[in-house]
Amino acid sequence: MTSRDFTEYSLVYGNRPFEPTLEHFRRRRIGEKLAPEFLQVAPHVLDVGIGREAVSRHLPFPVSSLTLVEPMSWALDRDEEKYGAGDGTEVRFCGVFDDFVKAVAPTTKFDLVIFSGLLHEMTLSESERAISSSADLLSKHGLVVAVVPNRNSLHRVLGVHMGIQESLDTMTEAEVRINQQTGYSVSSLNQSFETRGFRTHFSETFFLKLSSHAQMEKFIASGSLSQQALETLYLLSEVLPEHGAEVLGIYKPISG
Repeated sequence: MTSRDFTEYSLVYGNRPFEPTLEHFRRRRIGEKLAPEFLQVAPHVLDVGIGREAVSRHLPFPVSSLTLVEPMSWALDRDEEKYGAGDGTEVRFCGVFDDFVKAVAPTTKFDLVIFSGLLHEMTLSESERAISSSADLLSKHGLVVAVVPNRNSLHRVLGVHMGIQESLDTMTEAEVRINQQTGYSVSSLNQSFETRGFRTHFSETFFLKLSSHAQMEKFIASGSLSQQALETLYLLSEVLPEHGAEVLGIYKPISG
């Protein structure tokens, strides 16, 4: 995580339209890709940056333990209230991920570390440190899962061709409003891990997003986008594999 002020971010992100719908497909895709990896073992899981809803709460397989780390205290308070105590979950407030790693790495290892919608919220140097230090938290055959917005998402490509957006590297108004720090494509996310001691086990994009979050929500509210249409957009990302709304990558340490 980062030492930035999360007050404004919390207000904007907490009310962002369409995000719950995209979160649904994000959790689904993570589960689909991770399930074959944990058929024989219930992993010890670290979920870093839980935001509105911890992805790890929806994994389609049992876990041995779950640790949630989050820089926004409201998210942790909500999670503790929502799920209660006594289920074996450890909740840790930590504004800087490096501090958490230094505190637990000598004695604690995880089979799965999840960065869902987090790395792009850090500066590039912060995200690089987080990736490097996550290797110290992994068990011998552990995995890191990362999900970030796709700089080459279809809605961004359309925006450039329609003259709404200057280039694919230009931050959108919404990204500026939530103070997004870093942009990724499939290749740049893979490179970020591969230059820091990991190999790419799997990477792809998912869900074809046609327009901005706000416009997508309007399409749903007006009935222009039905649930069946949303499912189709989810499946069609296999036809345009570089242009889904988000990038999902699964990485293994080279030494593992």
